[in-house]
Amino acid sequence: MNRKQLIVKDYGKEFMDRIKYFYYKLSGKYEYPNSAEGDLIRMAHKYIEYAEDKIFHLEETLKAMKVQNNDLLELSSNLNEHPEDYNGPCMCKLCQSYGE
Repeated sequence: MNRKQLIVKDYGKEFMDRIKYFYYKLSGKYEYPNSAEGDLIRMAHKYIEYAEDKIFHLEETLKAMKVQNNDLLELSSNLNEHPEDYNGPCMCKLCQSYGE
């Protein structure tokens, strides 16, 4: 996770906690002030929800890609040389020999 994602998570959580404390009602809805400030708060709330959702999906995609890379590495370890025009992760015998 990069620095910007951490900032969104940390500040986003703090902001969301405060939004909930001040504007969340027992009815289960948020009630913002009827003003320019209320509009800004509503917009920021929606933006942070969107960013958190994007970060969650990005993390899930990265986890899936890591599994796929591990599978590729395991498969490539059975090869003598990596396939032609393949530039992905590789642990073929030729690539392993470079580490010796």
